Amino acid sequence: MKSAAIKEMLLRWKFSVRIFNCAIVACAALFVMYVQAQTISYNLAVNATKSAIEPGGTGNDAGMSINDPDEYAWRLFEYICRQAKPGIAGVADPSKSITQYEPDQPVVWETWALASGQGATQDGSEVYKTD
Repeated sequence: MKSAAIKEMLLRWKFSVRIFNCAIVACAALFVMYVQAQTISYNLAVNATKSAIEPGGTGNDAGMSINDPDEYAWRLFEYICRQAKPGIAGVADPSKSITQYEPDQPVVWETWALASGQGATQDGSEVYKTD
């Protein structure tokens, strides 16, 4: 009788230990996800100010394009998707971050096509040809 009671107690203890271990692992995973989310949030805030500068043309950018092409491509993509500075083709508006998007204002890549034409009619444009 005593051995059956001891076996039952050991089984319950093992089960409790397993549940405790699962809880520890779950808490650790949640903590890691929280830290990653905070890091991403911080990086977005830091990069929001840096991304107003067009990547390329420096030794650091050349090195990044060779050694870390994925990061360089994302920075370039982020730059060309920012709101454009009014009246200047191909330049990001430094007063707006990537998160401050206005749907009725062009982004940097949209202004490239307008660079060769004249005003609202786009006469002489390399992109918007007349029919």
